[in-house]
Amino acid sequence: MQAAVNLNPVVVLSANINKLCEYSMKAFSKRIFRILCLCLFAALVAVMLAKFDWSGRTTASLAGQELQGAGVFIGSDFPAITRSYPRILSRGNPGFSNIGNADPVLIENMQSLLCAGQKQNSIGHPLKNRVVCSVVFPGESAEEHWNQYVSELQNTETIPCTASNNLSNTWQIALLLDQVAAHVSPGQLKPVFDKLAASLEQCLGVLDGRSASLWHGRFSLGLEAFITALVLPVGEQTQKLKTRAYKHFLNSIEAIRLTEGWPSGYNYWINSRALTFLIAVDGFLNSVSGMEGLKRELVRIVRRVGLWHIYMTRPDNRIAAIADDGPRVDLKHQTRLVMEYIAKLTGESLYADYAEKIVALHGVQADYADFYWLLPFTSYNFNSYNDTRFGERTLRSAAGGLELQPLSDVFGSGAYNQVVIRSGWNHDATFLQFRAGSLFSHHQHYDAGHFSLFKRMPVFVDSSIYFGMQTDNRLYYSVRTVAKNGLLIHRSGEDVRPSRAFEESVAAGGQRLVFPTGSAITSVAHWRENQETGWHLKAGHLISKSDQAGVQRYQLDLTAAYDSIMFDSQGSGGKVRKVLRDISYLKGQDIVIIRDRVWPVESEYRVTAVFHTLAKPMSEIVAPHGLTMKIRGDGGVLARVDYWSNVALSLDLIGGEKGRYWVVDDNTMEGKNYDGGSKQKSWFDNPEWRTELSGYPAASGSFELLTVVQLHAPEIASRPDFRVKPEGPEIQVGDYSFRFEQ
Repeated sequence: MQAAVNLNPVVVLSANINKLCEYSMKAFSKRIFRILCLCLFAALVAVMLAKFDWSGRTTASLAGQELQGAGVFIGSDFPAITRSYPRILSRGNPGFSNIGNADPVLIENMQSLLCAGQKQNSIGHPLKNRVVCSVVFPGESAEEHWNQYVSELQNTETIPCTASNNLSNTWQIALLLDQVAAHVSPGQLKPVFDKLAASLEQCLGVLDGRSASLWHGRFSLGLEAFITALVLPVGEQTQKLKTRAYKHFLNSIEAIRLTEGWPSGYNYWINSRALTFLIAVDGFLNSVSGMEGLKRELVRIVRRVGLWHIYMTRPDNRIAAIADDGPRVDLKHQTRLVMEYIAKLTGESLYADYAEKIVALHGVQADYADFYWLLPFTSYNFNSYNDTRFGERTLRSAAGGLELQPLSDVFGSGAYNQVVIRSGWNHDATFLQFRAGSLFSHHQHYDAGHFSLFKRMPVFVDSSIYFGMQTDNRLYYSVRTVAKNGLLIHRSGEDVRPSRAFEESVAAGGQRLVFPTGSAITSVAHWRENQETGWHLKAGHLISKSDQAGVQRYQLDLTAAYDSIMFDSQGSGGKVRKVLRDISYLKGQDIVIIRDRVWPVESEYRVTAVFHTLAKPMSEIVAPHGLTMKIRGDGGVLARVDYWSNVALSLDLIGGEKGRYWVVDDNTMEGKNYDGGSKQKSWFDNPEWRTELSGYPAASGSFELLTVVQLHAPEIASRPDFRVKPEGPEIQVGDYSFRFEQ
């Protein structure tokens, strides 16, 4: 019989160290002996570090620090569950209990929608529909139906979790099992529970790794894991899985708590993130014992996310573009379901009113067929459902304007800094939004300080489009500052190829491209560590804000977004010392005033302010330092825009069908229209022209541009009087005088 051989590299290396050290004492001096032993000890430590799994230090082990820092008790293990099945989608919510008193026609439609799944109904997933049919209309199901559901769930193949493009269905199987479990014996459920536990283990392995990014796939993976964990039975082995899942749930909650909106774009949020977020919160509120502080915080976060939806909705009932966006900025398919669910979780009718508005706008397209099965569980009031989604009845109420105060808000204050300013909530309201925050995801664009303005139609707009991560249009135009209403600082000699996806180096003067094709942020703590080191995620921040006498002012510091004296990705000492943008809105006069100040490092670094419009503006040079433009809209002049600078300005109007995505490289001074992979779709604003105002810094070292946008009666508006005073510039617009501090 052979003796067992220990092949553990740490043990083998330790044994060899002892032998080598004994030999060294005989062959070398004490000094050399010490050096040799130190080197070998370092090798031992290196092997141990290589064998240790450090991934948890940036994910699960760090989760909850933000909440704890805010005084919210989170505990150290998976919380106690006091509720029997179903634990997640509660049958006791107002919407569910009201179904018994609902309109008979509505009940008939729901029965047809859900229970017809047994007749191979093409709407939605038959198993989901049939399970919910048995829950909502128990008279429709015989005892054998529940046994059949268990068998089908057991035979449903689980799809593994992945760090990106995750299509795992385990959480949906768990939701259905949660409903079925109350109607069958525990012994029948064991095979399905075992399958869920194995799938959860696989998903937690992905979450414990470093590939999934927090404001991307990691967010929903953490929520899906928690949903699955809530359904698993009590047991020593399942408790370990549940505790791991709970940590990742907290990690996801801390992410949305920080930003209060979705930096990766509304389309990704509403299609892939919002629903699992609300279901996970619902499960926690329904089934967890105690932990009232965390429950209150979860409801507060849900409320803020709901407000983000509402404030970001333009007067034309579309979400303002913010990143790699897509068709669902039109509010069809899932926004109504999500907002109704938010109303249920918060108990506030405001969100249900917004949901009803979407139904009035889009009728049957307000909902997505694959999620009809969730309607009985997510409704704030089942009777508020409009029968047009079933195509059989007319609208009960027209879309009306919401009344909500205040008329401005900042979402993700101190981090995301998404600012929205409105003059009101009717179709004629002025809508202004901008951001001055950090980077969170590769689906974000490099647009700190970019603003968009809407008055009856888009005035200044985001020109980006999105049809894939690595199209020429996205890499060389849409993800960059040149596609925004922002500032460019031109410097030759830059090599702009932040990843292997960039075959060309195109230096367009914009903000640093940090991770435009892939990110891997694992926790909020990891994000904080990389603000001013590592990735240098800090891109902008709010210096101050005020709202006095009908004037709202925001001062933004955008310096960190550019290659600056603080950090230069090119390793060349920076191209700017400071970049400031002040944005003010005068509600009574319906005027937007923007003050830009840039201090380039070198006098030959040209500064360009970019403004995108749907049509070619009419321009009039007033003086070397001034310019007037009129932006045309449907039926006349949409806005009058006056510019003043402390330096001589040059004007370029760029666009037309073959110049819509035109970019000039600062190294070669050659231009190209990057239209590869581009399409004009209705969910984008599709501006065709942009105005570029350029100049070199004055002798004082600064470039300054004042922009005054008059929206009220722009056809007869007069040119503002720009006066430069020692204490700062002053603008006289009609009877109103507006002053800036120096």
